[in-house]
Amino acid sequence: MSQTVSSDKELQTVVRRRAKKLWRRLSESRKRVLREADADSIHDLRVASRRIQTLIDVSSLPQRSKSSVKFRKRIKRLRHAAGGRRDVEVMLDKLRAETRGSATARRRRLLRSVARSLAPGSKWQSQQVRRKIKKIGGGKLHRLCRRSLLSGHSEGISIGTLRDAIEQAEHKWLSTVDDAIAHDDPGAYHDVRIKAKTLRYAIELAARFIDVADADAIIEWLKSIQNELGEWHDEVEECRRVTEILSRGPGAQSDPAATALIRSLRSRTEAHTRFVRDRLRSLQGNLNKRGDRPLFLNGRGGRAAPVLEIIAL
Repeated sequence: MSQTVSSDKELQTVVRRRAKKLWRRLSESRKRVLREADADSIHDLRVASRRIQTLIDVSSLPQRSKSSVKFRKRIKRLRHAAGGRRDVEVMLDKLRAETRGSATARRRRLLRSVARSLAPGSKWQSQQVRRKIKKIGGGKLHRLCRRSLLSGHSEGISIGTLRDAIEQAEHKWLSTVDDAIAHDDPGAYHDVRIKAKTLRYAIELAARFIDVADADAIIEWLKSIQNELGEWHDEVEECRRVTEILSRGPGAQSDPAATALIRSLRSRTEAHTRFVRDRLRSLQGNLNKRGDRPLFLNGRGGRAAPVLEIIAL
């Protein structure tokens, strides 16, 4: 629930309250991963880590302390530790869906064989996640969180800081869009997705405390871009893994069904890459129409630029 604040002092109070809530979520999801290491607990841990990292970034924007820098690094390590397990689980889900939708029994058998090859990796990833998260240490995390967020170290945060955080996140996101188009580099498309997510979390946090006009519409728009790029990335990864597994099997080169499956996945991935490239070019062109105006906050007034017109394009 959002709460519009009227002063920096009031903001600092509610930010500390928010920090305590986010720490509880992070701590609980971390414990769940250590117990279960399933897809849901890992997803919750990654979301909680992003939310508290956003709060660290905003709170330390005026001046970063050593504890906030250390805490941020550990939070990133925590999230990345769970990333491999998430990728394998997404891949298995996609393969199961592909299997159900396959028209031939031979293709279904090939996809099941790929899934069986990946399944041990899922168990291994779960063990790795637990080992890495234990190594990061809950006690150390809590001490760093207390020093950087919970013990009155949010005095530097202000309403202006929230707006600065959004503008900085927007600038970084727009730079990644420009770079991805300028270099025509599919590898950079994933960076666009990550920076869009960073911007979305910054807006979500700020909108809890100050008025960000059209925040809900902007957030949903960024989510749609994220999802499109996420689906593309998962499809590229699926094509890579299926090709790798089927190509190393005996007689794979002479198996027409395996060759047809690989060719089909590559063709679909290439088409999806072209779609994403065109989508980003269209996005870049629409964003450039705004000139030098910030997209989400129009200067210090907190008024939204005509973002809804851009979203509608």
